[in-house]
Formats: sequence, C-alpha cells, structure tokens
Amino acid sequence: MGKQLITTKQAISILIFFLLGTALVLTPGAEAKQDVWIVLLLAMAAALPMYFIYGRILYLFPDKDLYSIANQLFGAVLGRMITLFYIWYAIHLGALIFRNFSEFVQIVTFINTPQTVTIIAAGVTIIVFCKSGIEAIGRWASFMLPVILILFLNNMIFSIPNMNIDHLKPVLFEGMEPVMGSVFTVLSFPFLEAVLFIGVFNTLKEKEKIYKVFFIGLLISGLLGLGTNLRNLLTMGVDLVQITYFPTYTATKLIGIGELLERTEITIAVALSFFGLIKVSICVLVASKGIASFFSLSDHKSVIVPVTLVMMSLASLLYGNVMEMFDWAINIYRYYAIPFQFILPLLIYAAAELRVRRSN
Repeated sequence: MGKQLITTKQAISILIFFLLGTALVLTPGAEAKQDVWIVLLLAMAAALPMYFIYGRILYLFPDKDLYSIANQLFGAVLGRMITLFYIWYAIHLGALIFRNFSEFVQIVTFINTPQTVTIIAAGVTIIVFCKSGIEAIGRWASFMLPVILILFLNNMIFSIPNMNIDHLKPVLFEGMEPVMGSVFTVLSFPFLEAVLFIGVFNTLKEKEKIYKVFFIGLLISGLLGLGTNLRNLLTMGVDLVQITYFPTYTATKLIGIGELLERTEITIAVALSFFGLIKVSICVLVASKGIASFFSLSDHKSVIVPVTLVMMSLASLLYGNVMEMFDWAINIYRYYAIPFQFILPLLIYAAAELRVRRSN
C-alpha cells in the first residue's frame, strides 16, 4: 500500500476540526467576561509566530514527521526522549478530550447513561477512523466542514432576535490584566495544540503550501470561535455564560421561532461530537506513529487499538467530577502545555535552521 497523502483543502479542514474540537464545548477565555472577543483576536495574533515555526519545521523536512526530524537532528538518545514526550502529550490530550466529551454528552443528553458507554462508542468510531488512515479522515473532514459551517452560521443568524449589544459593555472594565491571562489560556488551548500536526502533516501532497494550511486553518477556526463566543455572550449575558458548563449548547437552546424551529441544540451537539472525534483521531495517529518510531515498527496501525484503549482508560481516571475538569482546562493546562507547545518546538526549529545553514 502506498503512502497516504492529503490535499491542502483536506489538511485545512482537519486542522479546523482539531482546533475547534473542545474549544466550542468548554469555551476557553470566558473568564475575560465581556472582553472575550478581544482575547480571541489577541490569541490568534500571538499564535501566528508559533504557527510559522511549526510550518517551517515541516518545510525544512518535507517528507519527515516529528519523530524522524527529532532523531535526525538530535541523534538516537535525545531524539527518542523527545519522541516519548510527544507520545505522552498525544495520549494525555486524547484522554482529556475523551473525558470532555463524555461529560458533555452525559450532562446535556444522556443524563442516566454511564460515561463508560459514551467513551466506548467514541473509541470504536475513532479506531475505525484511524485504521482507515489520514486520507480517509481528510476526506470526511473536507466533506463535513461546509455542512457544519452552514449549520453554525444559521444558528448565529437565528440567534439575532435574542441578542443584546449591552452585554458587551463596558469594554475593558477590569483592565488588560484578566484579558492577558485569558489570552495565555486560549493560546495553549486550543491554538498551540496544533503542534501535534508536525507529526502528521508530512502527508501533505503540496509540501510548499504548509504555511497556507496553518494560517488559513488558524484564521477560519479563530473567526468561527470568535463568532460563537460573541453569540453566546450577546444572547446569554456575562453572568449566565460564567455559570453555564457548556455555553455554546445552552445559547443554541434559546433559539425558537414559533413551532417551526425548535430543539436546534441537538444538531449542535452532533456537530460538536464530530469535532471531538476528529481531534481524538489525530491524537491517536500521532501517538501511534511515535510508538512505531520508538520501537522501530514497520506500521503504526498495529498499535492504534492499544493506544485508543489506553486513552479510554486514562479518561476515566483523570477527574473526580466536572468541576475538576474545568479547573484543569482553565487554570492548569496552560502551564502544563508549555514544554510541548513552546520549548521543544523552538528547540527543534533552532536545530533545524542550524542544520540547514551548515549544509548550505
């Protein structure tokens, strides 16, 4: 079987699904209250330099993934250590997403259904996705993206009667300090989680368009997140957004046009679940490729099932309750992610530039 390749459109679609996978469920940045729109714009701008670095690494080594690049730049010992770091990060992030969506599904849909049932159902779907390969995931994502974009656009339009512009006032009432803290949160979750794509975007057909993939993916996902957060704030107000577990879902429940249009939140719940499936699938692929590289296996697909099972098991152990989940996502994760999103990519980038300049 030949190497699977994805088009630029498919790569952008996968990246958008990945970035919005849990961001629209947990809505990071909401702690900035009515200034959340400023937070998202600043976080998008702050992500650009790191996206350039992620793209530059792949541009300098167009046919290699994260693990091959690390081994080539740092040798077997340090390269394997970096591989282990990213195997853990991909597995842990996948487990976090599993738990995020099992909590979401249980709270908004199947209240009396054990989370284990949801996790198993999602796990089976993800295994099928990953066994099909990145090319199949790309086709699914590129097919579903226009449908989901239209769905979200319609929901925003139908929410207009419930909007109140006064919910955006006063601007910067508490100053820039809470805004900058929220920018740090949104930068780490979700924008810089895209570092994992260094592990899969070597499958891009048009290698020279890697920058385009990262920047357009960031722009579209950022604008969709911005529009969704603004809709939530304008329709619900700061106080309700602050006390609601899942504002995007709750804001959609407010839509109602007589008996013609009701219960539209069901479509949003399905869309958000699909986002999550794509995001976990990428985590599984990255972790599986890392394990295959570490143990010199011929095919990463042989470890997809055990990697998914580990994520599913870990998801059940991560938190005691939903409040612990939100505390981790908002207050702790942004510090935990620094080595994976900032330090190691900068180290790899510096070593790559030095290697290329010496070879030239």
